[in-house]
Amino acid sequence: MKVLYHDDNDGRACAYAVQKLVVECHNAHFKPGESVEFLPMQYNIPFDAGSVEDDEYVYMLDFSLPVERFDEVLQVTPNITWIDHHESAMYKYVEVCKKHGERFTTLGVQRVGVGACVLTWLYFSPHYMLQLRRIDDNIDHGLNPHLGLNVPQAFKLISDRDVWRFDYPDTPLFYAGSMCYDTHPLSDFWREVTEPPFANPRVEEVIDAGVNVDSYRERACSEAEAVNGFDVYLLAESGAQLRARALNTYPTSSESFGPSDFSEYDILMPFYFTTDGFVCSMYSQTVDVSKLAVGLGGGGHTYAAGFTTKVFPFVRDAAGAWVVDESSIREAAGLGGG
Repeated sequence: MKVLYHDDNDGRACAYAVQKLVVECHNAHFKPGESVEFLPMQYNIPFDAGSVEDDEYVYMLDFSLPVERFDEVLQVTPNITWIDHHESAMYKYVEVCKKHGERFTTLGVQRVGVGACVLTWLYFSPHYMLQLRRIDDNIDHGLNPHLGLNVPQAFKLISDRDVWRFDYPDTPLFYAGSMCYDTHPLSDFWREVTEPPFANPRVEEVIDAGVNVDSYRERACSEAEAVNGFDVYLLAESGAQLRARALNTYPTSSESFGPSDFSEYDILMPFYFTTDGFVCSMYSQTVDVSKLAVGLGGGGHTYAAGFTTKVFPFVRDAAGAWVVDESSIREAAGLGGG
């Protein structure tokens, strides 16, 4: 059994939910005696489809393989459970699933607007469909999608940040505090913050730790932004020019820019270099950055998305201003320039 999970808090929480609700409970989705391999995934890290055994159970959590890799896995096993909430991934496997026909029946759940960890917890819990309808009803009416759900408070806080809603005042501090702990899916952290699921003193400890972490991060990020931040421009789907603030930093998040007011910008765009190229994130309160990211070979959520590229993502225009080098990025991603 292979558990492929996005290597962030949302994805790690998903993987813990599978460990607790599937493996430990000997759920019907688990073969007794089967070995379990937890594999952290990032979109710029390749997955060896040849490592999957015949009819092996595979879980994709908060993550989706490239279509060609998914096709290769389907040729080996139909036992794939996919749980995801990235808007840009919702329909990526339609054609490949048609190709395999009756061999593959989609297991799992895909919904936008709520964290994958919440979806995973509910999927392997009683009254799953009733809870899913509650999510849909709340989102349809503009309400907090977590209202009334039988999900640990820690998962709600993680979900709240991951989908960029911030319905809970403790969400940023819980995220900041979690950086002080080992959050690998099999670490003690997850059991401690989910048992009991509500009024958990450990959750309060993490939030308290987040106060100091957040204070340090704000000061450090402000100093880094002053040195490494710069303005950059790119085009919206409509052709309108968008103004972004770019920042060379790691790790990337909207908090990377510190507490200063960046409301004059359409997008915040932190990025960093790896040996495989550049990882670029995009955050906004007004622009659907998932569409922009898809056009650059990436994807994500409406207001939080990203892409990876082999080329430096920015170039000077004739006036000397930095612009996103969309043509080179698309060409490097095999999407064609222009």
